Amino acid sequence: MRLRPSGRAGPLAVQIEGFTGYQENEAWTWEHMALTRARVVSASPEFAARVEQVIRDILRRPRDAAQIAGDVVEMRGAIAAEKGDAERWDLKYAAGGLVDIEFIAQYLQLVYAHTLPDILDTSTARVLDKARQLQVLAVEDAEVLRAAVQFYHDLTQLVRLCLPGPFDPKTAGAGLLRLLARSAGVPDFATLDATLIETQAKVRACFVRILGSVP
Repeated sequence: MRLRPSGRAGPLAVQIEGFTGYQENEAWTWEHMALTRARVVSASPEFAARVEQVIRDILRRPRDAAQIAGDVVEMRGAIAAEKGDAERWDLKYAAGGLVDIEFIAQYLQLVYAHTLPDILDTSTARVLDKARQLQVLAVEDAEVLRAAVQFYHDLTQLVRLCLPGPFDPKTAGAGLLRLLARSAGVPDFATLDATLIETQAKVRACFVRILGSVP
């Protein structure tokens, strides 16, 4: 709800004309990044189609790639400053974690949707697949990022099923550590931890290569 146009103090609902005008004239890059994940939850078929067309039209606007890259890097840095990015088992916010991949996918959509509308999708994994097929994401980067998405999602889902809060390998039980290792197809947790370090380093390298600078 914090993403609504007027912020936390704004109305919970707006007319579609107001939504369109805001997105066209006032929304910042990060809001258009968020819009790549937007989907209609419930509406009549006619109104759903109208909303989807508005979203698609906004995302297909021509944009300056360098400016978008700079905005994305700045936003990633702001999130790191607020949430921290040094804890590798914070799979979402760690440097080279899931947010890095999501931001790459959102950047690719904002930059290329004008000429390649088929790149648009609400799924990060599918965007990466489409970007590779459309040849706007290098094969080597796509392979790293696609594998990392699956790796992070598998670990995240398992942790959420087993723990009520954040995962800390220092306090986690031996059974959970073995389960996590098995889910990743590695012999033990030490190998899993090393794999995570390597994966995050590769993802961050992709981020810097694609966006042009370190957050």
